[in-house]
Amino acid sequence: MPEKIVPSCEKAFFGTALTLLFMLALCLTAWAAPTKGIQVVIKDRKGNDIGLYKGSYALLIGAARYKGGWPSLTSVPHEMATVKSVLEHSGFVVETVLDPDAKGLRRAIEGFIDRYGYDPENRLVFFFSGHGYTRKQGKKGYLVPVDAPDPRDDDRVFLQKALPMNQVMAWARQIEAKHVLFLFDSCFSG
Repeated sequence: MPEKIVPSCEKAFFGTALTLLFMLALCLTAWAAPTKGIQVVIKDRKGNDIGLYKGSYALLIGAARYKGGWPSLTSVPHEMATVKSVLEHSGFVVETVLDPDAKGLRRAIEGFIDRYGYDPENRLVFFFSGHGYTRKQGKKGYLVPVDAPDPRDDDRVFLQKALPMNQVMAWARQIEAKHVLFLFDSCFSG
């Protein structure tokens, strides 16, 4: 039985709530150290201070203008700008990809991992905001690029274009950065 695509109004509410929680967590982290007197100092063998991270990088992917029967998500561009601002304020170098098709979505993630994911002194944030979809009673989840059709109309092409969460998990396992955070604002992506 085909699964229901959630109306964009429900996604917009949850997306906004997720964005606010994410921003609050980052802001509290950024402000807690100076206001509470907490400072993390790491020294090398010679006693020299070294930073906690060599680099802080974020990849923000927002899918808003769908072409294959999915409703547009009008809140995504504002959400992306807000998250980008918070991350930059926290010292991240931010890359943003808007409305990627299937090839662009994979290329963006793989390129980001190639540039920053193999340095064990980096910290990374991946953020996807767009539609998600599940199959097989919730056992298989997918991120939906803007060119993926509604699976109720063309299941085969959907499977060719959608990004399986299993692939995201495989990328996560191959990354060697010190800290990595994946955030998904996508209903039913698994």
